[in-house]
Order: sequence, then C-alpha cells, then structure tokens
Amino acid sequence: MRVGFIGLGNVAGKLAGCLLCSGYDLTVRDLDKQAAQPFLDKGAKWPETPGKWPNRSTSTLKVVKNYLCSVHLAALGEAMFTA
Repeated sequence: MRVGFIGLGNVAGKLAGCLLCSGYDLTVRDLDKQAAQPFLDKGAKWPETPGKWPNRSTSTLKVVKNYLCSVHLAALGEAMFTA
C-alpha cells in the first residue's frame, strides 16, 4: 500500500515514522521540507509538484493543526487530486 502524509508535526510524524518502519511506501509533504528530511533519508518520497501526488499514494492523511495551513493545503489538495 502507498500512503501519503500531508503535515509531519508531533502526531503525524510519529504515525508516518511507524508506517515507514513497517515497510509502507510513504510519500510525505510539509510546509517545511526540513521536517520531512528524516523520512526522506529513510526512503520516503517527496512529490516536487502537487500534480505528482496522485501517482504516489493510494491513501492520503492530512494532519495539520493550524486553520490557515489547513485551508492552504486543502486548496493545494484540490490541485493534487484533479491533475
């Protein structure tokens, strides 16, 4: 199964880490690429453009705490899934 995570904070980071250690094909995205670097170093993928996201995951989880960030990612997500 290919899993995607948008947002890699305290909660999502732990969940994403468990999935990656369990051998899942993981795609990650965060507003700060530095937050994703530990996952990328262990084999996770980083889609360079939103249009590449649908090809990378069969399930996507969005875990963000900030409303404005959530709105931004929701708008970005619309582009992700219609490309």
